[in-house]
Amino acid sequence: MIDGNHAYEWVKHDTELAARLDAKVIAWHDYGTEAGVTRAVDETGAGVTRVLGTRMAYKLNGTR
Repeated sequence: MIDGNHAYEWVKHDTELAARLDAKVIAWHDYGTEAGVTRAVDETGAGVTRVLGTRMAYKLNGTR
């Protein structure tokens, strides 16, 4: 889960790092409430699912 720093650059870096790992799922916290998180996740592209009623989003690693 990516939830350390809400700054765009950090979220983007952590997302790229997680995508290279053998993780099955990449998950973000504070999606839709923190501008940096939301921007980085939105730029991730297709395959991101927002968990309705929460501030969570996730992507199955390897999906585009």
